[in-house]
Amino acid sequence: MSKVNPTLKNVIEQNLYKPSSTYWNWSLADAIRYEKATWIPVEWRWHTQAWEDARNSLIGNYNSFNADEKKIADAIFNDISNALNWK
Repeated sequence: MSKVNPTLKNVIEQNLYKPSSTYWNWSLADAIRYEKATWIPVEWRWHTQAWEDARNSLIGNYNSFNADEKKIADAIFNDISNALNWK
């Protein structure tokens, strides 16, 4: 894949997938699913706000993404939407 849009890369690395997390090696969607199932926040905070921040950044920059990047953003939207809707 060609050079990735820096905004998309930042959203993915900073908000969605953090393999260096202290306690978990999960995606944001996984954290939301866990929190909804248990009512226990992951790493002492609720992750729905992290999703709001990531979503706003993705929406605000969506038109600057190329076709491949839009597919990635769409997959992210679908994964998080499914997590928020218990899927």
